[in-house]
Amino acid sequence: MAVLMDHSEFRQARDRLGLSKEEAARILGTTERTITRWEASPDTKQARRPNNAAARMMRWMLGGYRPPQASEAPRKTPEEFSAGRKSLFLTQADLAVILDLDRQTVVRYELAPDLPTALSPSPFASRALDWMLGGFEPPELAEVRERKNRR
Repeated sequence: MAVLMDHSEFRQARDRLGLSKEEAARILGTTERTITRWEASPDTKQARRPNNAAARMMRWMLGGYRPPQASEAPRKTPEEFSAGRKSLFLTQADLAVILDLDRQTVVRYELAPDLPTALSPSPFASRALDWMLGGFEPPELAEVRERKNRR
């Protein structure tokens, strides 16, 4: 998986969108501290690479998408995540492509939480799924559908 945005690109995207760190955190379903870490110079101790799903969401907003008012609890249960994906008629592989995640990560998001390999769905993936359930069609969704039609 390629890195979608480095620290400076993420900061530039947030600036172009006119978002404070607090606003970006609320929209993406994370904390201001996480945004600060994503924007920190890579040579600092606190630096973290921006999450690919969050970077993809920032690109969607740069492309003109305006997300709805964010809820306070973006994280979905495995059952909610799976049901949402299925209601969009997407396979786990399709959703992985759209969110720039490994397919195995999506599989693990949908496992029963008591299984040792289960992962709790990330707030970024949960929020992006909410956007799509609300009617947003990211460019990657059109690409996934086009590939399916060619088969």
